[in-house]
Amino acid sequence: ATSSISFTIDSRSPSPPTLTGPSNNSTTTDQTPMFSWNAASDYGGSNVQYYQLEVYDNDITWGDISITTTGTSYTPLADIPPDTVYWKVRAVDNTNKVGGWSETRTLVINEPADTSPPGTVQSLSVSGGTSRNSDNTPTISWGDASDNKGISGYKWRCDSGSWNYLSDTRGGESV
Repeated sequence: ATSSISFTIDSRSPSPPTLTGPSNNSTTTDQTPMFSWNAASDYGGSNVQYYQLEVYDNDITWGDISITTTGTSYTPLADIPPDTVYWKVRAVDNTNKVGGWSETRTLVINEPADTSPPGTVQSLSVSGGTSRNSDNTPTISWGDASDNKGISGYKWRCDSGSWNYLSDTRGGESV
């Protein structure tokens, strides 16, 4: 009796994936954008095992993303800071043959808009400089306000006079 075994030798790497989003040279304020691509083809027949995604910039302002995933999309778990980033994907098949990289796309991530106003100034008080004494230099003090994007300064005015801007972020100023 003769026995035979049939097998296939996978000598071909997977095709480069086709990127689907974000589009090349696009701009966003979303700091966790979803990166997506179409499935790669594996002409060798062993099927795609996973994808390698790289998201990087050309400096050291933040830690680049280099992950593997079995899906055809990835959303970062942490914010990517405002920057110009580049991204690409490649497939690895079940025999560990590595396909070529997709095209490299550019994405500009801008600072998200500040959509909430700062909190109210706390503990406003005035000392000295009242009409009851000769000191014409009152001290106006306040507790710091808070804001999700930070405070760059305070505006103030006396009665109906013109607005003054104090570009110091500390409360408790003499004005």
